[in-house]
Amino acid sequence: MSKYVGPLKVVGALDVTGNYTSTAGGITLTGGNLTVTAGQTETATIKITSGATANQYLKSDANGVGSWAALDDFETYKHADISASATLDVLTNTQVAVTTAAAAITVTVPANTGTVKGKLFRVIKADAGAGVVTVQFNAADTIDGRATTDNKIELPLQGDNCTFIAGQAGAWYSA
Repeated sequence: MSKYVGPLKVVGALDVTGNYTSTAGGITLTGGNLTVTAGQTETATIKITSGATANQYLKSDANGVGSWAALDDFETYKHADISASATLDVLTNTQVAVTTAAAAITVTVPANTGTVKGKLFRVIKADAGAGVVTVQFNAADTIDGRATTDNKIELPLQGDNCTFIAGQAGAWYSA
């Protein structure tokens, strides 16, 4: 085992094989893991040489285990404006503004297969037209754990909206 005491400046590449500890600097690198001790400041540029591709971000689970995910999975509203009945594209649009004028418009929510679990969706009636927006869920799906006879939400007035979250397969929850 080698031990180095004092400031260290590296110009160029530094390869660490095995375990590395810098008590004064608060960095511990063991088997490829990097930990910064609270109260210490470390500045580094990390180049990811494998595992990631362009347009991805690093996310972690409840245990702190990181994984790469596409930016499309990042939870932001993706907006669409519609003025005719349509099926909600749960992989593309998470917020839909509906302009009805005098016509009734139905936004059909496809059966929840569980592939978008945790994703938030919003439908809003954007205009003052006489038409009613109906948000129609799949007959086999539940809303807030309850099966309903018609599985729909009606939005008759401008500004009326519903927000719902995809649960496990077959389940939707109001938000």
